Amino acid sequence: MNKLVFYLLLLCLAVAAQVIPLPPSADPSQPGMVMDCEQDIRPLNGTPSAKWHPDEGYLELPLKFQQPGLLRLGWDIPFSADLTNAYGVEFDLYVSESDALDQSNQFIYFHSGDGWYRCSFSLCHPGRWNHVVLNKSLAESENQPGGWGKVDGVRVSFGCFEDPDGAVSAIANFRPCQRHGEVLIVSAVSYGLANPGATGYKHYMEKAVQTMDELEIGCMSVADTEVSAEMLKGVRIVILPNNPQVPENLAGLLTEFVANGGKLIAAYKIPEEMTALLGVRITGWKHCDEGNFKGFLATSDALPHQPALARQDSSNTNLARLIGEGRIFANWATSDGSDSGVPAALETPVGIYLSHVWQESVGQDAKSFFLAMLAELAPEVLRKSAEETFAEIGVLMDYDGLDDIRRRFPSDASAEAAAALDRAFDLRSQAQKCLDSQKWFECREFCAQAQEHAVEALCRLALPGPADEQRAFWCHSAFGLPNKNWDESIKLLAENGFNAILGNFLWAGVAFYPSEVLPAYSELAMRGDQLRQCLDACKKYGVKCHVWAVAWNLGWLRDKEFARRLNDEHRTQVSYSGKPEPEWLCPSNPENFQMISDAMLEVVRNYPDVAGLHFDYIRYPGNEHCFCDTCRRKFEERIGHPVENWPADVRKEALQTEWRQFRCDQISALVKFVHDEAKKMNPAIEISAAVFKNYKLVRENNGQDWETWCREGWLDFVCPMDYTDSLATFRGFIRRQLEWAHGVRLCPGLGLSLWKHSSRPLTMIEQISTIRHSNLPGFTVFNFDQYAQEVLPLLRLGCTRH
Repeated sequence: MNKLVFYLLLLCLAVAAQVIPLPPSADPSQPGMVMDCEQDIRPLNGTPSAKWHPDEGYLELPLKFQQPGLLRLGWDIPFSADLTNAYGVEFDLYVSESDALDQSNQFIYFHSGDGWYRCSFSLCHPGRWNHVVLNKSLAESENQPGGWGKVDGVRVSFGCFEDPDGAVSAIANFRPCQRHGEVLIVSAVSYGLANPGATGYKHYMEKAVQTMDELEIGCMSVADTEVSAEMLKGVRIVILPNNPQVPENLAGLLTEFVANGGKLIAAYKIPEEMTALLGVRITGWKHCDEGNFKGFLATSDALPHQPALARQDSSNTNLARLIGEGRIFANWATSDGSDSGVPAALETPVGIYLSHVWQESVGQDAKSFFLAMLAELAPEVLRKSAEETFAEIGVLMDYDGLDDIRRRFPSDASAEAAAALDRAFDLRSQAQKCLDSQKWFECREFCAQAQEHAVEALCRLALPGPADEQRAFWCHSAFGLPNKNWDESIKLLAENGFNAILGNFLWAGVAFYPSEVLPAYSELAMRGDQLRQCLDACKKYGVKCHVWAVAWNLGWLRDKEFARRLNDEHRTQVSYSGKPEPEWLCPSNPENFQMISDAMLEVVRNYPDVAGLHFDYIRYPGNEHCFCDTCRRKFEERIGHPVENWPADVRKEALQTEWRQFRCDQISALVKFVHDEAKKMNPAIEISAAVFKNYKLVRENNGQDWETWCREGWLDFVCPMDYTDSLATFRGFIRRQLEWAHGVRLCPGLGLSLWKHSSRPLTMIEQISTIRHSNLPGFTVFNFDQYAQEVLPLLRLGCTRH
C-alpha cells in the first residue's frame, strides 16, 4: 500500500473515532458526581446510550440521532445532592464540533419534587474542554420543583439544527459549586408560590446577583423558604431585592442576624415587620411627576465614595422616612437632574433601604453607588473584590490581560488608541499601590478606570463598515431613550453611525399615534403622536424609521376596556389545557386578522414617510396554543371531518403534520397579505420581521415559518434574534440562517441589553465583525436604551465611524 494512502487512512480513522482529550484535573477537595453506572443513565427518545470512561474520568455522550425528525438529544443521569448552600454547579464540557447544535437551546435540568430547575449553558470553544459554571439563582422552574435541597437527578439536553452525526460530547468533574461569600441575596419564592403570575421578585433578584458578579463580590442566592441559621454563618450582608412577604421563620432569623451585627439592604416592597426592623416607615407611594426619576442623587449626608449621581430610571417610588437614628444619603433626581426632595436611599444602624427596586448596574456610577453601600455596611467584603478585579484588568475578548494586549497591539494603531492603552497601564499601577496598602475601594475604582481605557483602546482598533450597511436599533419604548425626546434620541443614534430605528409604535392592543383601528395610548393628548415625532427627527438626521408592529400580543400598555371586550368576544387564545390566554389574540379569528392588517396598512396610508413595517410576535406563544373553538372549527373544515377527541388527536401521528401546517398557515397569511397590500400602496416600503433564530424548531413549536416568508419574497429583510454573547454560537446561527433566508437580506439581531457581562461594546464589535466577514448587509441591535447610550460613543471610535 502506498505510504501516503496508508497515512491518510489512519488520519480518517482517527477523525472518525473522535478521540476525546483528557479532561482537566478535578479539585480533590470538591468531589464530583459519580457517573459510572451506565445502566442507570436513561437516554431520551432517539438518543444514543452514554458511556463511562473510568480511566479518563469522563462520561461520553454521543451526538447522533437514532431516528429521523428529532431536534433534541438528552440523557437523564442519577444525581442526589443538597444544593441549598451551593452557588450552583460546575463541570467541564467537551464537544468535538458545534455547527449542528443550537447553542441557545442547551440546558441542564435538575429534578426535584414534582418539577425541574432549568439552567442554560453555551459552548465557547468547540474541540476542547470548557469549564461551565451554572448559577442556580438564574434557573427557571418547570412545574413544581421541591427545592434545591431535594435534587435527585440531572438531565443534560442539547438542541440541534440537524443530526450532528459524527460529533461527540463529554462531561467531567460535575460537582456543586461552592462560592460562599459574605453576601446573601434572598429571593421571594414564597411570594411567587402564593401569587403564580408574579415574576418581578425573581427579575430583581437576578439584577442584584448580576451586579454582585460584575463587582466580583462573592454572593449566594437562596429562596426565602430555604434560609437557615447555618446558612447565615459568616454572612455579613443580607439583601432583600424585592420581597413583598417574608416567611415567619426568616423574619425571626433576620432579627437574630442583625442583633448579632449583620446588616440588611432592602428595596421597595418589604413587609411592615422588615421596615420596622430596619428603622424606616413607608408613608405612601409616588409616581414621578414628569417622565422617570433619573437616579440616586447624593445628598449633603452622602456615603464615602458615593458618586454625585448614580443613574437609574425609575417611574415611581415608595415614600419612606426614618423612625430613629440614621441618614438619607440619596434623593431621587428628577428627569432634568435636579433634586426631587424624595428620599431614595436611607441608612440606619441596621442597614440600608432603597425606596425603589435596584434595576441595573449600567455605567460605572451605578456600580460605584452599590459598592459604596457595601463598603459602608461591611468594608471587608471588598478585599476579594479588589483582588479579583485587579486580576481581570485587560482580560477582554481573547486577550489574557493588559500585557497580552500590548504584545499584540498593531504597530500602526492610531495615536489615540496607543494613548488609551498607555493610560490603562498607568491606572493599573495606581490600582496596584492601593491593593498593596489595602485601600480596597480605591483599588477597585482604579481597576474600573484601567479597564475602561483598555476597552477604549480596543474599540479604536475596529474598522468601520461599508457606507451602505444597515445599522439599526430596535426601540422597545415608543418614547425614545429614557429622559430624552425623539429628536434627542435620533440625533444621538445618527451621530454614532446608525441609520435606522425600528420603533415599537404598534401593538395589537394599543397605538402610540392617532388610529381609527386601535385605541390610542392614554397620554396621546398630553404627549402627542409619538410616531410623527420620531419620523420628523429621522428626516432631520437622515435615519430610516420602520414601525415595529407586535402582531398578536395586546401589549403591556393596552387599553383595558378594549382588551376586556376582545376577551368577552372569545377572540383571544386558549391553551391545550383549556386555559384562556387573555394577552394573545387568536390568528385564526377573521376579525383579528382584519384588525391587525387594517392597523398596519393604516400606518402606510397615513404616514407615507415610514420606511417599513416590521413584524414581531408574528407567531404563537408556544406549542400549547391555540386550541380555541375558532381553531377547532377552521381545522375541521380544512381536513373535512370532525376531530373526535379534541385537542388530543391533533398531537397524534395521523393529524400532527396537518395541524402544524395549519398553525403555520394562520401566521403566514397575515405576512403575505400585509406585504401584498402595502406594496400596492407604496412600492418602496420595506417589510421585515423579527424571528426566532432556529427556524426548524420555531416552525414546529410556534408556527413561525419564516423560511417560507423569505422564499416567497414576502420579506425585504429578516432579523433573527441571535441573542447570545458567545461568538462561536453567533457564527453558527448565521451559517444556518443564510440558508433559510434564500437571498433575502439577513440582518441578525444582537442582544446588547440581554448580555450578562460588562464588556458589551467589545462583544458587539466581535459580532459586527463576524457579520461583515459573512458579507451580510447589516445588523439590528436590541435595545435602544441605557445600554445603547453606554456603548454608542465607544462604537463610534471605530466600528461605526462615519
